[in-house]
Amino acid sequence: MLVAQSCVAVLSSAPPDNVEFASVTDLHQLDGRYRNRGEGSPEQEWSLFLSTLVFPGDKTLDHASIAAIDVRATSATALVVRALDAHGIVVKESAFVRGREFDLKEGRLLISKRFAVSPFIESEARDNPFIGPMTETVELGIDLRGHGKYRSSNFAAGLVYLFMPVVLGGRDHVRFERVED
Repeated sequence: MLVAQSCVAVLSSAPPDNVEFASVTDLHQLDGRYRNRGEGSPEQEWSLFLSTLVFPGDKTLDHASIAAIDVRATSATALVVRALDAHGIVVKESAFVRGREFDLKEGRLLISKRFAVSPFIESEARDNPFIGPMTETVELGIDLRGHGKYRSSNFAAGLVYLFMPVVLGGRDHVRFERVED
């Protein structure tokens, strides 16, 4: 009798002095200027830019050249976000409205929540040995020290090569230093 072994993996990355989310109850708490390049775990070889989270579909932006992201609440439900170059010149500006571009949940801005069944995601359909449900949640907010904070949570359970059961999960935490109020 053939018995399949299962595989469970949990991966997490965070800055060395990772701080929990503060509870945002008023969008004005987010007002400030944040460094665009995030700080992750020392083992990470990649950088996450806040501008890629705020302006994900804009292929014209050179995210590495953006020095800071300025966030201002214009009302109880709206934010204006500006990408600034090293000279403080605005290179991109957008308004975001609660209930349309983001939701406020448990004191954090819920940017996206995605559910999919792999390999039925177009970009992953070819040569993907995994089949099963996957979820991803992306949250932004501030940490207890007032710096910007990003967290991405991922979970997948299914079969590899239709044979081996696997459960995968992980969280990435990135801090965006607040450089001005």
